[in-house]
Amino acid sequence: MDSLNSLKSEFLSSTAGLRFRPSVEITSGHCSLSIHLSPFSLSPSGLILDSTIFQLLFNAASLSANTVVPEGEVSCIEFELPPAPPSCCSTAVAVADVVQADPHQIFVTASLYGDLDFEIAYAVGKFQTLERPYTQGMLSSDQACVFQTKVATDSRRSLPPI
Repeated sequence: MDSLNSLKSEFLSSTAGLRFRPSVEITSGHCSLSIHLSPFSLSPSGLILDSTIFQLLFNAASLSANTVVPEGEVSCIEFELPPAPPSCCSTAVAVADVVQADPHQIFVTASLYGDLDFEIAYAVGKFQTLERPYTQGMLSSDQACVFQTKVATDSRRSLPPI
């Protein structure tokens, strides 16, 4: 539960400077982003911009994929967003679910719903687990590599010089 709360906090802090901030619900393998769209996120005709749809779906998919990777991160390999008709809504909810996960690949589906719970857009994402590089400070003393030398007690033959 702490990892889900830290993931949520990290996401909300990254969206602090944006014109709109979604409310976030995260559980294992699931994410829901609910947002009240401002005039800035709409086109002059009042329709939701494609970039807003893409970003909401991508953020929900990334967050849901990250919930199944303990203490890790994921990177998007593929994200398919089929063309969707533009929609005029004041509120949008992006919902993403992990549909399949193995140690290296995570498959996610994401949908964007409008005010009347109708689907605006649909996306499919494929994510890959990132390996975090280990630093010397991250290794504990029992994991650290130690080189030991031992004096040869049986040296009947002469060894070549080094």
